[in-house]
Amino acid sequence: MTRGMSIYVDQGRVYMGGWNNADDSSPDTPWAPAFLSAPVVAGSVYNVVLVLDQPTGRLEGYVNGVSVGTAVGGTLHSHGSANAIGAMSNAAVFHDGSTGGVGTGFFFDGVIDEVAVYNSVLDAATISDLYLTGSALAVDPSVAFVVPADGAVVSGSVDIEVVASDPQDAAGDLGVEISTDGGVTFSPASFNPATLHHELTWDTTLAGNGATTPIARVTDTDGHVRSQTVAVTVSNSGATAMIIAAGDISTCQNTNDSATAALIDSIVANTSLPVTVVPVGDLVYENGTLQEFNDCYHPTWGRHKAITKPDSGNHEYNTADAAGYDAYFGAAANGPDFYYRYELAGWEIYALNSNCGWIGGCADTAPQVQWLRSELAAATNACTMAFFHYPRFVDQNPVNQPLEFWKALYENSGDVVVNGHTHFYAESLPQDWEGNLDPVNGIRQFISGAGGRSHHELSGNPHPNLDRWNTTDYGVLVLELSADSYTWHFINVDGVALFSGTAGCN
Repeated sequence: MTRGMSIYVDQGRVYMGGWNNADDSSPDTPWAPAFLSAPVVAGSVYNVVLVLDQPTGRLEGYVNGVSVGTAVGGTLHSHGSANAIGAMSNAAVFHDGSTGGVGTGFFFDGVIDEVAVYNSVLDAATISDLYLTGSALAVDPSVAFVVPADGAVVSGSVDIEVVASDPQDAAGDLGVEISTDGGVTFSPASFNPATLHHELTWDTTLAGNGATTPIARVTDTDGHVRSQTVAVTVSNSGATAMIIAAGDISTCQNTNDSATAALIDSIVANTSLPVTVVPVGDLVYENGTLQEFNDCYHPTWGRHKAITKPDSGNHEYNTADAAGYDAYFGAAANGPDFYYRYELAGWEIYALNSNCGWIGGCADTAPQVQWLRSELAAATNACTMAFFHYPRFVDQNPVNQPLEFWKALYENSGDVVVNGHTHFYAESLPQDWEGNLDPVNGIRQFISGAGGRSHHELSGNPHPNLDRWNTTDYGVLVLELSADSYTWHFINVDGVALFSGTAGCN
């Protein structure tokens, strides 16, 4: 036999150990037979335990709850063949390195009362308890949520997935139930043998909006029960579309953009709403070249290129005329000046270019500002949003580039502005283009610059209308749009909604 573990009695001693003679393509490193032993007396009853700690290769033997020593072994890959109780199996290796040969027997001349195999390393206290109870120790099962993540925002139809395990039972033999109403009722989850997860579809529209706590409960074949909860926020606001936005995203120097891209994957998978992804400038560092887009941005946020409405930032223009950005997005970039309009869920949405020096300026007479005013005057939808890279209000010195954007939007009942550039998340109270608080007709500014590049500190003299901010988490802004209102969440890469709110349109 190539590899294995055994417990046997020979010449008044009980031996416990293992070996691995593999010299083929097995991933396990070969290791010599390693055995422990202790004296035994005929006619007596013994509780014998052999532990193999795979990560360290440590073998430890116990007789009647007491350790008889340790030995250096190795690892054994999982397999289920050639198991034998009461006899030698397939030329097992003994403590002296000899083998019995296939089919030679070596039967145990005694009584084996009980055999238990654990898919985990038992500690000394557990083994002592096992001996004192006189029977195999019943180990409690465990259960954990895979989807949704703790702190997630959910809407529509959501697939709940949990992973349940037990040292003595196969996953498919465990009974798993899930409650989405705080434990009032439980419904059985279905086992998926392909993923080894238990699954249940949850119609969140039947639940009230706000915080709720689904519960997963697992029962093993011994009747032991354990449960786990996950805290989520239900957000079914009558929305008909979702936007996921962040700027200052990719670099091949770190993997933070991979984390925010994975967050987008999860959000898209857990909503029934159609999703538009809006990268709000500085999509790839350092220079926005086509190679940087292909090498750094495309493997992460580029997974959602088909549903992306891009907006350019200053780093795109480190390549003349933002040629890399233009080539990567093609028609979706709306070059050569990269500003455009679209409609979504009854909203007027404008992707504007705040890199003013490249497109003829941003004064009130500039082509882009004149175009924006013309579009706003002709708009028929009740709600209006604009995306552009540079935020106007960060500290108490407003940024000038987007001044005329703000003025045109405010004078035409604009509702929301979303920016990047500063590498953190912040949201403002509604205000006018000069930064005066205006809770009735003002525009709410979101800075969503936590896409992954790095973090900035907030000025020690922040603008007075900045309401909430976070400078330590990477994440995205999620906007759920309905015909006359919107709901927002800043969700970090752990799937936690750190800030949320709802507002009507002006």
